Amino acid sequence: MKRYHSMPEQKKKKVNELLRAAAGENWEALRDYLTSDEENKDVLKKHHIASSTTIYRAMKKFMEAFPDDLL
Repeated sequence: MKRYHSMPEQKKKKVNELLRAAAGENWEALRDYLTSDEENKDVLKKHHIASSTTIYRAMKKFMEAFPDDLL
């Protein structure tokens, strides 16, 4: 996911759909969590998420649904 920002727009849209499906209203937090170099706690604070478990559950769903052809 560190290559997210250099992906073509079409692939980014697919990734964003997967992020939304996995994290719901927290999809942007999950995107930032997976694609930035920010500290995990800083991402959670920025997106007003109290528990890291919220992101970990969403990340698990996202990784399970992530197709190999998006790599």
